[in-house]
Amino acid sequence: MSNSNDEANWKAMYLTLFHGIVEAQKLLPMREENGPASERLTVALRDAEEIYISGK
Repeated sequence: MSNSNDEANWKAMYLTLFHGIVEAQKLLPMREENGPASERLTVALRDAEEIYISGK
């Protein structure tokens, strides 16, 4: 039973971070100096998604 709760908690945490990062990227002004930070956030999202999907 605890495993199911853990899985639900991890999913909720992942989705909260995912949506927060996506929203933050939309709020960043489209300036050249923000490009590297925006790209890093995108890479972090992809990495987190891979971890989530693979169940690691």
